[in-house]
Amino acid sequence: MPTRAEQLRHHRKCFEYGLQRGITPREAELELKLQAARDRARALQAQMEAKHRATCIAPVPIATPDAPKSEPWMMRD
Repeated sequence: MPTRAEQLRHHRKCFEYGLQRGITPREAELELKLQAARDRARALQAQMEAKHRATCIAPVPIATPDAPKSEPWMMRD
């Protein structure tokens, strides 16, 4: 539960944001919440991509060029 001081700081932040944008404090609060959610999602996406890059292993080629090729059945002795 936030303290009264934290509530007032949040309200002031929303109020000033609303004044800058020309919107109501409620709309400003919703925009700030959406912006925070986008920032969290972006950070989580970056973490996920970094983890994926770290654990990703390059695939092994199916046929190696150095492997001896067997002759077709008609050319065998």
